Amino acid sequence: MVLWMNNPFARRQLLVKGRVYTLRSKPYRLKGKLTEGTDVLMWETFGGRGKVRFTFLKKAKSTDELREYRAQSGFSTLDKWLEAAGKSRCLFLVEMIEQDGRPKYV
Repeated sequence: MVLWMNNPFARRQLLVKGRVYTLRSKPYRLKGKLTEGTDVLMWETFGGRGKVRFTFLKKAKSTDELREYRAQSGFSTLDKWLEAAGKSRCLFLVEMIEQDGRPKYV
């Protein structure tokens, strides 16, 4: 499948630091309840930009639960992160495996 990383703040965090905490609308990927795995990384247009490992951590019931993850979200404040996420509150850790065919980080 594909993991889209269209937000420039989150994408920069992932590409520069090798990992990002991101909020998604569903606690699973693909069919069923897959909570971890690998995906092709894409942004803006079709075409793989790399490969990432994703891990579902939890569905946040309150914004306070997300404070400790904000520093690695790519956003300068929790409010900006939540605004970009909309109603999405499923917390994932995404880590770079390879970028443009070259192994990275993990």
